[in-house]
Amino acid sequence: MMFKRSLIFYVFFSFPLFAADDEICPTKAIDMPASTPSAQFDFEQDGDVVTDLKTGLMWTRCPWTYTWDASNRTCVGDAVTGRMNWKSALTIADDNNVSDAAFLDYQDWRLPNIKELASIVERKCAEFSINHVVFGESGAGVYWSNTHVLGKTDIRMVDFRSGTLGVTSPTSEKLLRLVRTVTP
Repeated sequence: MMFKRSLIFYVFFSFPLFAADDEICPTKAIDMPASTPSAQFDFEQDGDVVTDLKTGLMWTRCPWTYTWDASNRTCVGDAVTGRMNWKSALTIADDNNVSDAAFLDYQDWRLPNIKELASIVERKCAEFSINHVVFGESGAGVYWSNTHVLGKTDIRMVDFRSGTLGVTSPTSEKLLRLVRTVTP
């Protein structure tokens, strides 16, 4: 009898949670719990940045040069001007760290390491492996990390189209998403 009550309680109160996850992956979702549920994020500044409450990292919601369109829940920008080589990505991140003018109200933005960047891969999404509620559909793409491959010049990157981690030449062109550590 107790098992039956527990099962009814679980099904009744869990269903809204699973239904809310449906928006995370508009296409090709895998039947599993979300790895980056929307409730894990705090949305700030009219949607320009989000804080991952689990990791304590604040992310720019859109790739560099893109802006958040709240009405369509996506990032808007030009994919050509948003792509850059690794040296340019480092320069942008460094310029924001030492700049007198704050970017999105903060001066300590940086290029994420591979573990930080991988922490926002949505494993529930089989296609476009990023939480669409948090980062929008245009968040899917290949992004730079600041992590070198040991003993080589290659750089680690995350492909949010498939959720895979990989390596690439620093001269190739990828997207940039900035991160900062939130201090308590």
